[in-house]
Amino acid sequence: MKPVAVLFLCETNAAASLIAESYLNARGLGALRAFSAGRVPAAAMLDEARETLAARGLAHAGLGPKDVSIFTLPGAPPVDLVVDLVPEDGVASVVVPGVPRLRWPMAEVSRVPKPLRRQLCEALLDALAVRIECDLARFGTRRDSAGLVA
Repeated sequence: MKPVAVLFLCETNAAASLIAESYLNARGLGALRAFSAGRVPAAAMLDEARETLAARGLAHAGLGPKDVSIFTLPGAPPVDLVVDLVPEDGVASVVVPGVPRLRWPMAEVSRVPKPLRRQLCEALLDALAVRIECDLARFGTRRDSAGLVA
């Protein structure tokens, strides 16, 4: 069976969405495959996000910010679910048309002072792990995406 493709979407794709992508792909959870993108992608992954992933033994090689528009191009992997991590209420994320969406608001790491970024990345990883384990694990064994819009 083809894996359920989950796209984690945030503003810059420099921290939270990359952390979520790495964690979900490491966990496996059956038939789930994670990707990430940003509305306005940063030039590179934040060092603090990379350090957090490395400290927890999670992959970071090959991860980097990318624009969400790549998922609408011919040949792009089909997306079954978008998880919107944008923190602001009322901000309409770019969403792949016709794809169910979950909203998990998370802090934008690039907006906090540099001395606090590593601590925030650690907290984001913990929070994302809980959300992934609780909300997404059930989709790892089936293809039905009914009821995903939140």
